[in-house]
Amino acid sequence: MKDDLLKAWRILRPLVKDGYTFSEIKDLAGSSALPIEELTHLQQKSLPAKSATKSQLLDAIDDLICREEQPEDSIRLLISFVWKGNPELREEIVDRLKEQGITIEDGEVVSEIRSKSTQTMKRDRELQVQMLLDLRNGTQQVDPSQYESEHLAYNAALILDEGLAEGDSVKNHRGRYASAVLTHLTGKGHDFLDALDEDGPEPQQLATPMKVFVSHSSDDAILAEAIVELLRAALSIPASQIRCTSVPEYGLDVGDNTDARLKAEVRESKCFIALITPVSIGSTYVLFELGARWGTELPLFPVLGRGATSRNLDGPLKAINAISLTDVSRIHHLINKVGSVLELTLAETETFARKVEAVREAAKDTIQVEPSLGAHPRLWRTHLRG
Repeated sequence: MKDDLLKAWRILRPLVKDGYTFSEIKDLAGSSALPIEELTHLQQKSLPAKSATKSQLLDAIDDLICREEQPEDSIRLLISFVWKGNPELREEIVDRLKEQGITIEDGEVVSEIRSKSTQTMKRDRELQVQMLLDLRNGTQQVDPSQYESEHLAYNAALILDEGLAEGDSVKNHRGRYASAVLTHLTGKGHDFLDALDEDGPEPQQLATPMKVFVSHSSDDAILAEAIVELLRAALSIPASQIRCTSVPEYGLDVGDNTDARLKAEVRESKCFIALITPVSIGSTYVLFELGARWGTELPLFPVLGRGATSRNLDGPLKAINAISLTDVSRIHHLINKVGSVLELTLAETETFARKVEAVREAAKDTIQVEPSLGAHPRLWRTHLRG
């Protein structure tokens, strides 16, 4: 699929060069979540000898795409914006791509393999439990000949995803799980099987980690809520899979053990967004959450707002690229990164454009508070050791 996307962009690039102005090409790159601040050295000037050409600008954009961790995400956005912004060219776009064996539907490139494959993998709870029992007991009650190989790989991968066992999984060129190996149970896996052995209430499904955890100060609740509402609009994440404690809809349930629950979710959530503001960088709770998450080596996305800059970051966070929520292109970049980690499809950009603007406006509400993150170095370092 990545090859199809790259080929499609190369085919559409001449149309962009001929149909867009220099500044419009830059805007296109920004809307596609590319770091356009790296294109500031390319300008159109009155003196031709010092002026950059559109070809040079497109070459620089190609270079930015190649340096992205998930270049296909940016290419998808580029192609989508070209498609939606030029209805008069759609027929030509379809024809040009079709000549190269590429299909485009509503602005999205569809590979031949994907269009032919409609099978959906399903969770097999009984199979998963037996896999866990085999792993614990050293038995082999699961007969591989009785299942499709992709079905086995998919359910084993779900076990890994839920944190019930250690191992590894591999996806094929279709983005489907081709193989998965379970090596040993985790503590969580043992607890799950112990609950079954004790004939306690049988869980209706395997525990599912929180998809998104937003670490923030309660004083930044408005900005935190704007971030959550944007993610829901752009990626259709259920409210039950987002934790943002200052917003009632995404807070803890009555009766929950607050410390134990939050500690587990900080460590196990698939995406951890750290909202860094002049207020939060002085919060003991935020520092503890950051330290706990940093030690897991799972996705950690620091975002800056309300006057905070990268200079406010200290310790291990200094090595992690933080993005500003006052920059629309970086907000789109965050959405794409979260979507990539969660393997979710991005909604049409215009459906969440207002949510993007709401985040930007809330992030522009600056506040001056002391101290910086470096004010608690002992707390930070001690927690990382522990």
